[in-house]
Amino acid sequence: MQKLISYLKVGYIKMAINLLSKEDVKRKVDTGEDIIFIDARSEEVYTEDSDQIEGAIHLPEVLEHEVYTELPKNREYIIYTSKENEELSKRMAEFLNEKGFTAYALKGGFEEWRDSALPIEPINASGTPLE
Repeated sequence: MQKLISYLKVGYIKMAINLLSKEDVKRKVDTGEDIIFIDARSEEVYTEDSDQIEGAIHLPEVLEHEVYTELPKNREYIIYTSKENEELSKRMAEFLNEKGFTAYALKGGFEEWRDSALPIEPINASGTPLE
């Protein structure tokens, strides 16, 4: 029983660490941390909305199909989806962390970022920051 409680505590802490508020992410951006935003919204939601977080790349759920091997490991990743799909962002951040990356999910998703008047742009406006 003690092992199960320890496992659950570690899992809870790990998940909490992988979820950042918009304020925490904005602070990272403002201090010049080397961040790549990954927009993990479905293709339909992505094109329907027509905006993204400034500088984001669109990789919807494909990280699990080894696209992640093309991502540089010396950067931090902030993954976001729509607010109602926040669990997907968490799972993708956890997946990348297990592969040796530093990744976080954005709490509240794209909507909370946009509704707080934080930097957004039309989709594909700034190209891919991986170049």
